[in-house]
Amino acid sequence: MDSDDSLSDIDDLSAMFHFTEDPISSIERRFIKAKMKFTKNGTLKENGTGELRKGPSRNGPRKSTFPSLPFFMDWAWPDLGKITEQKMSNYLHNIDVPVKKATFGMACFWAPDALFGTTVGVVRTRVGYTGGKKKNPTYRDLGDHTEAIDIDYDPCVISYKNLLDLFWQNHDPISKHKLQYSSFIYYHDEEQKELAEKTLKEQQKKYNEPVQTNIVPLSTFYEAEDYHQKYRLQQHPWLCEAIGVRQCGTKLIKSHIAARLNGYVIGIGGVKQFNEEAEKLGLEDKVRDYVYKLVKENEGRGLIC
Repeated sequence: MDSDDSLSDIDDLSAMFHFTEDPISSIERRFIKAKMKFTKNGTLKENGTGELRKGPSRNGPRKSTFPSLPFFMDWAWPDLGKITEQKMSNYLHNIDVPVKKATFGMACFWAPDALFGTTVGVVRTRVGYTGGKKKNPTYRDLGDHTEAIDIDYDPCVISYKNLLDLFWQNHDPISKHKLQYSSFIYYHDEEQKELAEKTLKEQQKKYNEPVQTNIVPLSTFYEAEDYHQKYRLQQHPWLCEAIGVRQCGTKLIKSHIAARLNGYVIGIGGVKQFNEEAEKLGLEDKVRDYVYKLVKENEGRGLIC
């Protein structure tokens, strides 16, 4: 960056968006500055070949759309991937342990994705659609399916009974909803079925109205669209970029750290748990500080959807 450039406006924006002084934020600062210049006098433009072109505009400010941050990053710092490769490798994306599965319908699937993602013993989560006969459902064309959360968990750390307890404690099983948001326990084997039926009987004793939860075998589980996966985490694009899951559908779904942070950013799990496992997750200081502020700010607010 030129020495005579004023960075006061950039610094203000950097503070607003929590940018930090690392290679990625350096590009973000250059991006903001370039966009500010473009807005004022059209000095930068993306041409038809996908490149940025410098030069004065003959007819005043250009009206073309300024390129996106990912495009600008490739242009401004083509070696970024090499610079951050080592940093990315430290993040705990994969946990190689034998897992079992649990699948629940608990109304909107964004909330349970955050809840179970930060539950100790859960390895990874994904949200999707199941229970119906329609093939390849989508959010806009769901058919006879229900929104559901699919969980991979380590049975040496957490039991299926523990997961059932969280299921019952974190949604209203007596409310009647349309099929999309109905309460379901989708069992994977006879042992899960027996436990689910036992806990349903226990829950029914707590209510004067019938429990609406259905217990059925799991059928085909269809993954929801990428924008639904780790929804709360994706509201922090800088954080997704920092841990290497931005615009990475499969990696975002399978990543252990993504599941964890998806809950932490809205306070689920709490400060104590976050501090205890931040180092294990491989969080570098700036990412850790960023997430810590969010956990502290949002702890106790409960699940949101």
